Amino acid sequence: MDKPAIDKIRELVKNKAYKITEIASFTGISKDRLYKWVDGSANPKTTDNAILAQWLAELEKVPKGRQPGILNMLPGDVIGNDPLSYIATRRNLKNETTPTGIPVFEASPATLSTVESYRDEHLGQPDFWLSIPQYRKCNYACRAKGDSMYPLIRNHALVGGMEIVDFNVIIFGDVYIVHTKNGIETIKYIHPYPTDEERILLVPYNENAKTTPLYKRDIIRLYQAQFVLNPI
Repeated sequence: MDKPAIDKIRELVKNKAYKITEIASFTGISKDRLYKWVDGSANPKTTDNAILAQWLAELEKVPKGRQPGILNMLPGDVIGNDPLSYIATRRNLKNETTPTGIPVFEASPATLSTVESYRDEHLGQPDFWLSIPQYRKCNYACRAKGDSMYPLIRNHALVGGMEIVDFNVIIFGDVYIVHTKNGIETIKYIHPYPTDEERILLVPYNENAKTTPLYKRDIIRLYQAQFVLNPI
């Protein structure tokens, strides 16, 4: 018989594979409840167990050396020792006749907070293009705004993503850039909604920010985050 999800969580914490605060961020469950479940002073409800089981299932699918929910921070050997100068250089090439690379939209940042962020309806062209060979599959990048993903993603960070066309193949526990029908653009972890397959949960990294439910049918664009360039 398979072990209950909480028993596997206890093993991960005991073996120092994950901290409780990290599991809280990935699953959207408060660290206070996780502490109680891990030390045995309380037990998770069926719906909570389902969330933990889902995260553990996704964890098993992840290739060795990569954890769900962890973004790649752009190192100096990718874009040079001065990334801000590199971006400034690329921005100056915004009018090049044959743009290549990742289109970057800066005019309307994706919100990291609970405040709605709307794109200008006339905004259709990227502000500039980034050429990063390691992330050639990325087809979208934007500025982040707010603190709900802090310190993983800081205010004004540059986040690049790869578009996901089939919303049924979402990897729960990963970070996504989400565009919705009512004009909201946000960057959050995505987790399953415990009792409804038609909905998902947008989960912040910052424990002081709130988790938000969202119907899949309200998503118009979805990008799986691949890298983040945080401001110094």
